[in-house]
Amino acid sequence: MALVMFGGSLRAQEPAGGAGSTHGGIDLSPKDIAGRASGLIAPDTKRSATRPTITPALSRRPPRPAQPGPRPTLDADDYNDQGNTHLKAGRYEQALNAYKQAIRLRPDFAAAHFNLGLTYNELERYGEAVAPLQQAIRLRADYVEAHNELGYAYRYLRRYTEALENYKLAVNLKPDYAAAWFGLGDIYFYITKHYMEAVDAYKRALQLKPDNAAAFYNLGWSYNDLKQYDLAIEALNNALRLKTDYAEAHNELGYAYRQLNRHTEALNAYRQSISLKPDYASSYLGIGDVYYYNTRQYREAVEAYTRGITIDPNVANATVLYNLGWAYNDLGQYVQAVEPLLRAIRLKPEFAKAHVELAYSYRHLDWLAKAVATYKQAIHLSPRFADAHYNLGITYLYMKDRNAALEEYNILKTINPEQAEKLYAEINK
Repeated sequence: MALVMFGGSLRAQEPAGGAGSTHGGIDLSPKDIAGRASGLIAPDTKRSATRPTITPALSRRPPRPAQPGPRPTLDADDYNDQGNTHLKAGRYEQALNAYKQAIRLRPDFAAAHFNLGLTYNELERYGEAVAPLQQAIRLRADYVEAHNELGYAYRYLRRYTEALENYKLAVNLKPDYAAAWFGLGDIYFYITKHYMEAVDAYKRALQLKPDNAAAFYNLGWSYNDLKQYDLAIEALNNALRLKTDYAEAHNELGYAYRQLNRHTEALNAYRQSISLKPDYASSYLGIGDVYYYNTRQYREAVEAYTRGITIDPNVANATVLYNLGWAYNDLGQYVQAVEPLLRAIRLKPEFAKAHVELAYSYRHLDWLAKAVATYKQAIHLSPRFADAHYNLGITYLYMKDRNAALEEYNILKTINPEQAEKLYAEINK
């Protein structure tokens, strides 16, 4: 059975007609060609060297050449076999021509229609694959492999509803058909983002064919998204058992460990990922997350985040930039905090927490007017954001504006009485 890359996971391409080496019901295994005599007769080596060779006299006219016999006629099975041979050798255009000849001779040849559709899929001519695969199913309603292959074509044509329908028909007809379960899992995982359904499909597939590292990785990723971290660890370790140099699986394992606050194991997993793939920016961000969220080592967090962003600026999403700015602020490096926080806000203008953190930098740089304006922007985005009201009140105190600070205190009393009392204590110092 061939495995073809499908997005992140491998697309299992089961041969048609069930297990074994058949494809479309026709044997695809190489056929031995019996040895044939060359028709040449060895020269007479026993002729006496003592006698001269006698040259035969020329006849008056050359002999007539032998008439060729009738040319053998190929039937539909022969053309289908030819197509299979070409397909296995990667001669796709010749395979297409052979399958078309088989269909011309026998229009109801379901396997030839299937093989024609499969060959179009191999050529990534998915639109042309649909008609022959549909015809194969019309000729054989229970043609499981054709439903699976049609699901694959629809998937790449972005006709996802039809892809799901055909994969489901395939597994309904043959519940132990791993390829269709993998196909279902891939649609749910990559396209619809229905991770619970992806888990169910991948589990069924892997029970039947537990040798697919990419599917175990996708299963682990799905479990992480569903916050089932222990199950994610089990699946990801299975992926690594099959593929020890799977950097992405080490990275995802680090995420699962971090969520369980097993930060030493998380760091080891991320570092293992980097040892396999030194330019893997996501693993540096993972290390930054461990230091930021789990161990509160902000200097190390800054180093890891900065390294990841330097390798690949595209990984710098709003949350990463916010965390980096927050860590700089905690280290008292307010100037350095401003740039990542401004970038976070550009990426996500509604990010109220980033506005508050940027205002905090401005306040410590004594840019008080900017700080007030930025706190007010945060409050505009989130009117009941207690931290924004509290820090705006503190900033007013820096500006010697006690009345404005008291206004923030009065607002805070209805939002967060505890923070209101803290602000009131500062006002009355």
